[in-house]
Amino acid sequence: MKETPTLVMLPNDTSIDRNNAPIYKADGKLILNVQGDLDVEWRNCTYYHLYQVSDDAIKEGDWYLEDESKFGGNYSSPVQAKSDGDCGPKDIKVTATTLKSLSLPEIPESVVYQYVEANGETDVFDIKRTHD
Repeated sequence: MKETPTLVMLPNDTSIDRNNAPIYKADGKLILNVQGDLDVEWRNCTYYHLYQVSDDAIKEGDWYLEDESKFGGNYSSPVQAKSDGDCGPKDIKVTATTLKSLSLPEIPESVVYQYVEANGETDVFDIKRTHD
């Protein structure tokens, strides 16, 4: 079985309202995006969503992250599978997210907060720690 991060942070799609992204990055630091937060000029920020992922098989209708690199770990925005096996060998299934439009289970606020507090130091974050 391939090793897969359990939590992946990706930039917010620019067509999505920035207020829906729970995290932004300013001056190299991750910050919780609280609506009405005027501490940072929003145009200088990148907004992010979190995705919980797994090595489970990707089936028709599932959401997954495409791996765009030769070596793994360079994921694109989520894609919905059109059929079973409609993905590459390094693509990973999304099982929960902060992006509500995917209609998947939501990643708990406590996990988002913990991720931000750790400043996303790594691309690999064990979401299971929050449930111990």
